[in-house]
Amino acid sequence: MQGSGQIRRVSKGRLIWYRSDVGEQFWENQWERHFNLRFYDPYKQGQLGMYKALFCRFLPKTGRILEAGCGLGQYVVALEERGYTVDGVDLALESLKKVRTVNPEVRLYAGAVERLPVADGCYAGYISLGVVEHRESGPEVYLREAARVLQDDGIAIFTVPHFNNLRRLVSSTKTSAASVPGVMFYQYGFTREEFTSLLEDAGFRI
Repeated sequence: MQGSGQIRRVSKGRLIWYRSDVGEQFWENQWERHFNLRFYDPYKQGQLGMYKALFCRFLPKTGRILEAGCGLGQYVVALEERGYTVDGVDLALESLKKVRTVNPEVRLYAGAVERLPVADGCYAGYISLGVVEHRESGPEVYLREAARVLQDDGIAIFTVPHFNNLRRLVSSTKTSAASVPGVMFYQYGFTREEFTSLLEDAGFRI
């Protein structure tokens, strides 16, 4: 076990997390815990925290950018403040409604990141922060859709949990999730080599 109701195991070279609190309302509950009126204060000043150097170096200043799986939309708010044109999409409809009450000007819509209602090559930039690892059958459909909506010369930024040497040492190859009642799949962790291969198979150039 790692934390309350959580286990972690290795299967076929990939790290897998299982949790006891994963369910239909999981992400709505997650965002509810963080949402408050002061939450957006630094983002309305354009602060990007740990992503500042990455975003400012790579994201195109012209053209539209999508944050796929935007959660509370704080990076949409911050990037707009910095002069970017950004859309945000997320499945958590109730959370998006709350975001609009305090940020009515941001462009957010509810939808599935694997089925985006936009034309091919619609976006010059694509952001995915901690999203694609949460699909139990694998991230491939998310990556292919990202490649579809991105321009040929567009920039995509993905973050996923890294299956590094430390996590390999502390993760069990013997624990079976099926032997722990009440836990469900939560996310994968990928080695650099595996995720690079997945991106290339989806059509990205690293």
